[in-house]
Amino acid sequence: MLSWVRLLSPVIPSPFYSSPTMSTLSESQRALVDRIARFLPDVEARMMLGTIGLYANDEQFGLLDGEDVYLRAGEAHRDAFEAQGATPYSSSGGIAQASYFRVPDAVLDEDEALSTWLTYAADEAG
Repeated sequence: MLSWVRLLSPVIPSPFYSSPTMSTLSESQRALVDRIARFLPDVEARMMLGTIGLYANDEQFGLLDGEDVYLRAGEAHRDAFEAQGATPYSSSGGIAQASYFRVPDAVLDEDEALSTWLTYAADEAG
């Protein structure tokens, strides 16, 4: 089944991307997207290759893989992310993606820390 990608003007079919409806997301994923939207109001969730990409201003800053949130980290923040227990994203095929790190539960539970991590990730993406 093909889905549709929105480019600058034309629309072309793509098997790699679709825009999920809120019914596509699990209840806990919807809650995570809603929580993130408190800090990044223009957040958009998009289906991509078995995960859900998180976008702000059409720039991917993170992803949801199951119930886990991964945020983009550049060189400036990678050490800080790892020091707080963040681990790099690895696909189900075992391919590591070192620019995205799993957000530890302690960060997800604390508004100020989550806001900071989201700001770093959005800045890195944009």
